[in-house]
Amino acid sequence: MSAFEERELKKLADSLAMLTPRPAHIDRDGILYEAGRRSVRPSRFWPLATMAVSIVACVLALALIFRPGPRTIVHYIQTPAQTTPTSPTDVQAAPGVDSRVPALDEAKEPKSSSSAADKSSKE
Repeated sequence: MSAFEERELKKLADSLAMLTPRPAHIDRDGILYEAGRRSVRPSRFWPLATMAVSIVACVLALALIFRPGPRTIVHYIQTPAQTTPTSPTDVQAAPGVDSRVPALDEAKEPKSSSSAADKSSKE
């Protein structure tokens, strides 16, 4: 390098050293957000999908509100008529079964006669 070039470079370095930097007014986050927003291609898929799901939800809500009540279905079944006994005397006893009806007094009395007979036999 020549002496002239060295002097010129020295002047330039001194001039640059005298300059003070300006405060930065650059919003880094804003620039990155705007760059991301501009890089996206517009898509109609998500707005249409949201609208379709909303319509389905409204239709289901209306169907739930206006649905008819449960239908009552009546089935008639015919069975052969059965004869039922009208009184206890109409009932026939099975063979070997006592068909007499015990009196109420006999049914309620405790069987103390056998215990009295046992006491008299012990004496």
